[in-house]
This record gives sequence, C-alpha cells and structure tokens, in this order.
Amino acid sequence: MRSGAIGFVSHPYHRGGVTKWMADSFISFYHEYGNGYFVSVNPKKPFASGQSRQLIADLIPRELSHAVFASGVDSFFEFGTIEYRANCYTKIILRSVPPDVPLIPSDDEACWMACAAVAQRNPMIAIVHSFGDQTYFNLLAKYQDFVSLVIPVSTAIEEKLVRDLRLRKKIRREVIPCGVIADKERIYNTNLQDQIIWVGRLEEESKRVSDIPKICIRLLSLRPGAILKVFGDGPMLQFLRDEKLTAKLSNLDIQGWRDPDVVRNEMARSKVVLLTSNYEGMPLCAMEGLINGCAVVSTLVSGIADVATDVRSKGIVSTFDVGDVDQAVSLLVKALSEHADIVSKKARELGLALFDIKKTNAKIIHAVNQADDGWLSTAELTINPLHILLSPFIALARMLKLKFTR
Repeated sequence: MRSGAIGFVSHPYHRGGVTKWMADSFISFYHEYGNGYFVSVNPKKPFASGQSRQLIADLIPRELSHAVFASGVDSFFEFGTIEYRANCYTKIILRSVPPDVPLIPSDDEACWMACAAVAQRNPMIAIVHSFGDQTYFNLLAKYQDFVSLVIPVSTAIEEKLVRDLRLRKKIRREVIPCGVIADKERIYNTNLQDQIIWVGRLEEESKRVSDIPKICIRLLSLRPGAILKVFGDGPMLQFLRDEKLTAKLSNLDIQGWRDPDVVRNEMARSKVVLLTSNYEGMPLCAMEGLINGCAVVSTLVSGIADVATDVRSKGIVSTFDVGDVDQAVSLLVKALSEHADIVSKKARELGLALFDIKKTNAKIIHAVNQADDGWLSTAELTINPLHILLSPFIALARMLKLKFTR
C-alpha cells in the first residue's frame, strides 16, 4: 500500500473518544490523500444497546458518504452471535475495500474478527488506545497472528505491551498519538467567567467521577467564580446530580451527553480542561483542549505523561497524583489565574505540534510505507459457519429474554 488509502471498520454507534477519532481520522485521510474507506452497519431501527447515541456514520460529512459502506441490519445483528456480526462486516469489506488497503478496527471484537478473516488480503493495523482497560490488550492477544502493525497511542501503553503481553510473533509497532481535527482557529474571550471543562464517560473505574464533587466543594471557597462544566453520560450521571443537590454545588454545571460540536464550542470558551482519571490512553479531551487553547490539569496518566515531559508543556499541562483532590484544586486555581491570552496561544501551539490529525495520520502512513512486501498475514481465520447459522435462533432467544425481563 503506497496510495495513502486506509480503511476503518467500526461498530455503528458513537461511543466516545475512539469512535470520534475514527471518524475524524477517516475524514482527514480522505481530504489529504483523496481516498479512504469506512465500513460499518446501519441499524434499520435503533439498537436496544444504542442508548439513543448518535450513529458514527452521522459524524462523517455527506460529501464523503460515497466512501462510507454500511449495510442495513436489524435486531438479529445486535442480538446474534459475534461470528454472525463479523461475517456481516467481512462481506462489506470484500465487496467495498480493494486488496492491500490496511484496515483499522474499532474496539468491537466482531470488527477485529472480520479484519482477521481478511488479513491475508488486507493488512490489519491495531491501534491500542487504552492503558488500564484490558479490552485492547485482550483483543491483541487473541488476534495477534493476523496483525501486521501495532500502534500504541502512548509510551506507557507500548511499555505495558512489551511487559505484559506475550506476543507469539514479532509484530512491528510504533508509538503514534491519535490526533484531532484542528482546522478552526480559536478566539479566546477574556471577558468570560473562569470556566473549567470535564468531558468523558461518567463512570468510576476509569474516569474517577467521584472526585468531581470534592473538587467543586474546595473550589467554592478558593475560587468562588469558577464553574466546572461536565459533559458526558454513564452510570454515575445520577450520582453527580445527587451530589450537586446535597452539597449545594452552584459551581457544578452538569450538561450530560451533548453533540461533539457543542462540546468543542464550550472548550473554546473554557480556560482549563480537567481530567480526574485513574487511567487513560491519550485522552481526546486533552488533545482537543490544547488545540482549543486550554490549559490541562490532569492526573499523571499514560498519554498525559508523554505530553508533560515535553519542554513546551511547562505552564500549560499540570499533573497531580490520582485521587489527590487538594493538589488538583491548587493546580486549577493556579491555571485559572494565569494570563488567558498567553496560555491560550502556547496551548494551541503545543496542541498543533503534537496532535494535529494531519500530522498523526502522516505518521501512520509513514509507518505503513516502511513495511516490506511480505507484511500481509500468513495466518488464516475462518469464521465458524455453524455459529453463523445458529445466530438467528440465539438472537431470537435473547430478544425474548430481554422482552420478559424488562
């Protein structure tokens, strides 16, 4: 592959940073190289598991719809076997994506299985996005024989791969952070109130949402005018709402799930992006925050550690130990007190240097073009036909169970 074309294989719903990166990366690849392929499925009616989320295909502009290949599927796809779902993706790939075009699967195992099934035809690139979540490590361990290139998004993830994952063969790997689209210039309004923004899935294991109310309590006395806006949904949404009422947190503005453009606009009105996470890969909100001119105050996790070691990040990216609320608040107060115009300019320069998606995509293309002619997998995966045949019956049983247990 030398043309710059890349294929993406994704589950249908936008679930957060990974799917947003896939859509943005596809858009950037197509605009930059004039070619690309996006494979997904199109639910004929909303999935029960969709939770009213946006379809990932809707994140892609209409002018690129000719490069989006998505077959219509029904509930038998959602509730069927993984082999059935993988077979659906495989059929789309074989009729829509030319041979030799590398494929990048999302974090859905059916997408990995589909890419593995065609790995002798299309090289498979594994982007490892998460450090603490074992999903990607488990998928890579299972499908490593079909992977031609591994791209960890941070140094910490690469080190964990080397330390913990016993690869059965030597797979090429290169650390490349995922990027964000950075075409729009940010205009910072210094007359705005002190605004902090937190973006992510509202859950405890990774994002440590329980620290948010604690931070707001301390900010009420130390920086009374500061507002913390929270964007996202998840199992701890009601917890945050309850804490806001119980502790009378007038400085906590819970927005819930909002359109990505709305979130980016709010970043453009904020001074600081806050991350409270236990673990991360390379957080999308940190990358977008920097490119939008925000300072970043974050726990010292994975990709943030890579940024914090860059000399250009001094005064822009500040880190604290996981769970150290007092240290977090101290850094937030300091960041809010800095001269907004100076911080905004330096943050954007740093973000563009490290995370402009045009640059990160160019690094992926470079890594691909360094491959020799024998980088296609020699391993063969056949999707179990029996599991495909049984899928409608299993799907029906699952749908009936869901109906009678609601």
